Amino acid sequence: MENVDDTSGHIHHEDLYLAPDGTAHILYLVKNCWKRYMRDKFFPGMPLTVKLVHARVKDGKVLGKTVLAECVENPESTYVSGGLRIGPANGGDEFNTDTPLPDGGSFVTLADGRVFVIYHQSGQNPAGEDVSGDYCVQVLPEPSETVKLDVRYPLKTFYAAALRDGSEQCDCADLFGLTDGGDLDLRYMRLHF
Repeated sequence: MENVDDTSGHIHHEDLYLAPDGTAHILYLVKNCWKRYMRDKFFPGMPLTVKLVHARVKDGKVLGKTVLAECVENPESTYVSGGLRIGPANGGDEFNTDTPLPDGGSFVTLADGRVFVIYHQSGQNPAGEDVSGDYCVQVLPEPSETVKLDVRYPLKTFYAAALRDGSEQCDCADLFGLTDGGDLDLRYMRLHF
């Protein structure tokens, strides 16, 4: 489905949804090269990228993949992915970019059959404005435009109550997790669709 072995990349599973028709919907993050220092040593000149991908698999075949969010390195930019300054304190994950960094996400299924992906991005846009926050996009039955959620405390790392966990389908999404602000308080969010 995805292979980044040739460039020492990294793939991180985010979520899985099994549709009634047997199609597996897989949400994952893919980095073309795991760390900046690895790229500098082994793949100089290759721009770093991080993508949040929605893949569809059925009967062992990949039906398609959609990139929901992508961050591409731009060495000329003064903005930094994730909002952290480049240096040893951040572990080598950050890089200069003009686009926000997708941090991860989760599927949300509603009683009417619609399926959404809620995900977090961090960073700034080319104008220097902070665009960190939670975003939502419908993926089934038809894709929609991505919308930034207007919430007071966006969740950077979160868990979404899911059907496979015993939660009932309804017209809302229940999420809890950690905010982008660095505090360690768990926060709860309910979104109505």
